[in-house]
Amino acid sequence: MVLPFLASLIYFVALAGTDLANWIYGLTKVFTLVWPLVIFLFLEKAGVSNLLPKTWTPHLASIPLGLLTGGIIFAGVMLLFHFSPLGDYVAINTAGIKQKVDDFRIETPVKFLAFGAFICLAHSLLEEYYWRWFVYGRLLRYVSNGWAIFWASLAFAAHHYVVLWQYFTPAGAIFFGTAVGVGGALWCWMYQKKKSLLGCWTSHLLVDVVIYILGYQLIFP
Repeated sequence: MVLPFLASLIYFVALAGTDLANWIYGLTKVFTLVWPLVIFLFLEKAGVSNLLPKTWTPHLASIPLGLLTGGIIFAGVMLLFHFSPLGDYVAINTAGIKQKVDDFRIETPVKFLAFGAFICLAHSLLEEYYWRWFVYGRLLRYVSNGWAIFWASLAFAAHHYVVLWQYFTPAGAIFFGTAVGVGGALWCWMYQKKKSLLGCWTSHLLVDVVIYILGYQLIFP
């Protein structure tokens, strides 16, 4: 629960702008992919066959809720950005965003779009797998659903606080980071309700898409 937060302090703060930071970022993502499998297969001794669903029907049935929640958030973010002071607040911090884009070597439109495609499609699925299926799913074994949602969403938000702190003022980072935590809580609830990551992923994907659309508009006006 805390390793992604600690890693973000290293690759996004302490070593920002270095090649080593990019390596640590990549290794952190490898950890979030591999560690749940190690626990699932070797500690819990579950079979490989249990990784895939026996039927896709309930998973496909979760997509409409994902489209609905993701679509509402997508539209809400767009409206807030273009028709509220929040958009101006984000815009005046564009220099910090551009600096981080340069640090991660995605400073051209093509590189930015390629990285955005990875984040929206693959990374959002990885986060749902790690934070909802693994972290939230295991917390449910030890605490009540409410507490599982709280702790999983707080841990999910933690490394986002670090990232956002590099772009915005402390108040802005807390506001946006807490919004991430609320989104995590929503996806925990969806996962518990539908017993599927597919709807959560659909919703998460749409949220990431709107963030990268707005980011592109700011960085490459």
